[in-house]
Amino acid sequence: MLQDANETVLRRVTGPVTPEQLRYVDAFPGVRSALFMPVAGACFYALSKDHAHPGYMFVAPFDDHGRAVVGAEEISLLSGHVFALSPEILHTELPADGPPRYVALMIEPQLFEKEWDRYCQEPPMFRGVQFPRPKELLPLVRGYMCESKSDSPGRLAVLEALEVELCHALIRGVLGEPASKEPASERLRIGGAIEAIHARLAEKLTIDELAGAAGLSTTHFRRVFARETGLSPVEYLRRTRLERAKKLIAARDLTLTEVALECGLGSSAYLCATFSKLFGLSPAAYRLLLTDGRSSQKKGRKTKA
Repeated sequence: MLQDANETVLRRVTGPVTPEQLRYVDAFPGVRSALFMPVAGACFYALSKDHAHPGYMFVAPFDDHGRAVVGAEEISLLSGHVFALSPEILHTELPADGPPRYVALMIEPQLFEKEWDRYCQEPPMFRGVQFPRPKELLPLVRGYMCESKSDSPGRLAVLEALEVELCHALIRGVLGEPASKEPASERLRIGGAIEAIHARLAEKLTIDELAGAAGLSTTHFRRVFARETGLSPVEYLRRTRLERAKKLIAARDLTLTEVALECGLGSSAYLCATFSKLFGLSPAAYRLLLTDGRSSQKKGRKTKA
């Protein structure tokens, strides 16, 4: 609610909004911006006829029920997109069936235009333009919300950094520029899944759990994992378990059943079948080969002595 927030920041980017108008809205003040999310009802300030904001407004709707009038044009807000308005553009949000579902970000003109100038010399002018919502937008919004309510000493510094990142995400979105560093970002996500595999090798792991560790959908995870490693998740998991089994057979005096259980392979029979297929000899033959090699080394040392 407004009374719990930084009123100066909120009004600087939004206008003369009152606590009564925001009674159904969560407000998250930043340093040079503010974020709003209706919770149990409409924002009555947004419903006021022909109002405008001193800051740039970006609305990310979560359904297709929202409508707004900009000038004489009625616009239906599209889920998965961002609706943008420049400062001082008169508009009216029309009542929707049920509580509105969106998040609205207001940004000071000086901040947004400074970042815009890095991309384009023409000043920005948005009169209800809509563009596909950038993938990175909602994660940045979540971070912004957390920092806005945080008591951390570094809160304002983090909020300022997030404000700049949000500006760039929105600018790239409206200009149609692709998100940067997506392959590298996905590579890091796959690294999280690989870390989970090595940490939980003895456990029964599912593809859904590994996808969760990577923060990706199961279908997308399978595709990205294969692209980054050259193996499917199942193949990578099996190979990693067998490599671990090979080391245990070489280094420790364990039964094959103990090796299989410690590596998450279930049984000695499954260990033998998959080990032979990957390495071209059975675990017993591999152990015998190592034993013979060690015996030969000992005999060689005795002969030299």
